[in-house]
Amino acid sequence: MSGILLWWLLIVIAVAIVMALIRYVRRRALIKDRLSEARRCDGCGYNLTGITVPRCPECGVVIGFTKTFEQLGIDEAQVRRHVQARREDAATDSRTDGDDC
Repeated sequence: MSGILLWWLLIVIAVAIVMALIRYVRRRALIKDRLSEARRCDGCGYNLTGITVPRCPECGVVIGFTKTFEQLGIDEAQVRRHVQARREDAATDSRTDGDDC
């Protein structure tokens, strides 16, 4: 009787280990898929996650275009000022959203 119980216990433990391994492999695949979905530069493939100016830091191509700021006739300092102003406006809007009572 105890021999059969021991075999069932070993089978349950083996199934639990296999299920844990399957879950681990699936989770790793999901993480890999999410990382590959990160926004990439059309010019060089650089990962653009976290950029502050709509320009690839690797090759200089403006996001959404196939040219650099210089080729488009745009001053990068002007773009930086515009981005900073938009951030400040968004921060001001988020602080005043609850004060309209």
